[in-house]
Order: sequence, then structure tokens, then C-alpha cells
Amino acid sequence: MSTERDRQRLPRVLKARQLTLRGASSPSAPAEEAARTLAAQLAATRAEAFAEGRAAGFAAGRQEGFLAGVEEGHARGAEESRLQLGGLVGRLRESLQSLERRTLDELRDVEQRVIELALAVAERIVACEVEEGRYDLRQTLARALELTRDKTEAVVYVHPSDLERLPPAEREGWTCMADTNLDPGDLVVETPTGRVISTLADQLESVRKAIRSGEAYA
Repeated sequence: MSTERDRQRLPRVLKARQLTLRGASSPSAPAEEAARTLAAQLAATRAEAFAEGRAAGFAAGRQEGFLAGVEEGHARGAEESRLQLGGLVGRLRESLQSLERRTLDELRDVEQRVIELALAVAERIVACEVEEGRYDLRQTLARALELTRDKTEAVVYVHPSDLERLPPAEREGWTCMADTNLDPGDLVVETPTGRVISTLADQLESVRKAIRSGEAYA
């Protein structure tokens, strides 16, 4: 690059030096002094051109390096962003999975509490119905007799307060007796082939099992 500039500047410098020599040539100025002056000026011009060329080369190199650095910085930044985004997505996925597990556990806990509350309410309702005498002993007896074979030889045991709920006219060949060990609403049917026990506690337990197994929602 400095050689090309030297070639471009050299004609102008020589022309200027020729003009200088013409003005300086006189019978009193030695030719040798003029030649040395010209040589010194030419050397200075070449040195100046070389310095300018070197500075221009440094500037071009700095610009090229800057552009390369910018490109490398962009590539590095894009890679770091990709890695950070990947890590963020991974952490977000783990958080969602953890939240899903906690949500399922909380839903199971809430479901269990609802079941327990429903059972407590059912037990309380049954207890109130029994205290008020609002229960159908005849229907309970009919279901129990369906499970027996020899209905005509059956003996039905009920709480003393329930004897009046089963009038003698409705006792079709079976015997009804009081049993103080039973609670109101409970009854036991005995036949030669076996025994059927029907209590409100058993009915509540059946409801409890049905609710917990999901049969109550089928």
C-alpha cells in the first residue's frame, strides 16, 4: 500500500523539487548541495508516505478486527441466550410438574375431607331420624326376609319400642319378639337355615364403603 502511494506522490514531489532547484540554482549555489537537498527531501517524502501507509494499514486492521469481534460477540451472545433459554424452559417444566403433583395431592386431600364430612352428615341425619322415629322398619324387614328361605318359621327380633311398628296382622306366619340389646331401627331375623342382621350402623357402613370406592357416584 505504501509503494503505490509513493508512486502517486513521487511525480509531484520531483516536480516541486525541480522548481526548487531552478529557483535555487545560481552561480553561487553548488550543484552538489542541491542534489543532497533533493535526496533528503525525497527520503523524507518516502518516510512520510510509509508512515501514512502503515497508519492506514493499522486502521484497516482495527476495523477488520472490530467487525470480527462484533460477529463473534453476536454468535457468543446467541449461544448464551440459547443456553439460558434452555435452562429456563427446563426449570419451568420442573416447576409445572411439581405444581401438578402438589395439586393432585391437594385434590386428594380435599376429596377425602369431603367424604369424611359427607359421612359425618349422613350419620347425624340418620341419628336424628332415629331419635324422631322417622325410619321405615317395615321396609328393612322386607329386605331381610328376602334373604331368608323359611319365612314362615322366622323369628324377628326388634327393639321394644319397635314392636308397635309391626302390627300382628302383618306378621305372616313369623314371630316378632323384643330384644333390649338392639337399637331402635335394628332387627335380626332368625330361621332354621341362618340369621340375617340388619342395623342402621351396618347401613351407614355400606354407604361409607360405597362413597369411598366411588360407587355412590356411578
